[in-house]
Amino acid sequence: MQIDRERALRELEISGEMLDELLGIFIEQTGAALQEIVGAINVNNHQEIGESAHFIKGSAGNLRMEGIRALAQEIESGVEKNQDISIIKANVEKLKAAFEEVKKEVGCG
Repeated sequence: MQIDRERALRELEISGEMLDELLGIFIEQTGAALQEIVGAINVNNHQEIGESAHFIKGSAGNLRMEGIRALAQEIESGVEKNQDISIIKANVEKLKAAFEEVKKEVGCG
């Protein structure tokens, strides 16, 4: 399970309805950011990979999705360390799989 609803509701002090709205926005924006990462990998644009991963990391962290946040951090760190692109790609695949779990949890997938 990627979404810790109870923690998010408690720590963010928001209603379940507001959390659902934020999760919908997260899904839309993260889906676009993942597409940007895939496109950036295809043209070897490390800066865009890092920027998109940073965006996902922040969004996931704000919604208390630790697994997604950690994967995005791993991608961002990999770019900063000039890690081999095959390692970055493997982490992107893990992030995509975790994102699909979030979509299912929200009822979008």
